[in-house]
Amino acid sequence: MVERQGTQKRTVAIAVVALVVAVGFGAVNAIGYRGDPLAADAGWLALLRAGELTWWHAPSQLLDYIGAGVPALLMASIIAGALLLWRRPWGALYFVAAAVLSTAVVEIIKNTVGRLRPQDALVEAGFGSYPSGHSARAATFAVVLGILVPRLWVWMLGAAYTLAMMFSRTHLGVHWLSDTIGGALTGAAVPLLCFALVARQLEAEGARRHPPPWRRAA
Repeated sequence: MVERQGTQKRTVAIAVVALVVAVGFGAVNAIGYRGDPLAADAGWLALLRAGELTWWHAPSQLLDYIGAGVPALLMASIIAGALLLWRRPWGALYFVAAAVLSTAVVEIIKNTVGRLRPQDALVEAGFGSYPSGHSARAATFAVVLGILVPRLWVWMLGAAYTLAMMFSRTHLGVHWLSDTIGGALTGAAVPLLCFALVARQLEAEGARRHPPPWRRAA
C-alpha cells in the first residue's frame, strides 16, 4: 500500500510538472512573444527545409493521415475493443478517458494560445499551432499502452512512434518544434494523471490472467 501511494505521488508530480511546463510555455509565448517562434524553432525548420529529406515525405504523410480524424478514432476504437475482449474493462475505460481528456486539454490550449502555424506547410492543417494534437495523441497512446502492458518493447515502440510523429509534424511544416514538445508533454501528462486515479483497479485487473478470446472459447 505504501509503495503504491508513493508511486502515485511520483506519477502525479511528474504529470503536473509536464503539464505546467506545456501550459506555461504556451502562455509565455503567446503573451510575451505574440506566438513568434523561438530561435530553435526557426533553426530546426530551416534545417529540415534545406536538407534532402524527400525520402521521409511519404512516411510523414502517412503519420499525418493516421494521427487525426477517422483513422485515429478507428485506431482508438480497436485498442479499446481489444482491451474489452481481453477482459480488461478498467483498462478500456482508462484508455478512453485518457484519450478524450487529452484531446480536450489540447483543444483548450490551442484555442487559448492561438499560435500561428509556420508558412508554406506541405499539408493542410486546422487552427492553432500550439500544442501539436498529433504529437499529443501519439504520446497518450504510448503512455497508456506502456502502463497497461508494462513491457520494455511496448515503451520503446511507443517512444519511437511519438518521436516519429513529432518529427513528421515539423517535416511537413505544420508545426514548430516547440509545438510538438508541448504536445508530447500534454499527451503524456493527462494519462499519467488519469492513472493515479485508477491505479489500484488497473493493478488488480492486470494481476489476473488474460488469455486471448480464442483460447477461452476452446
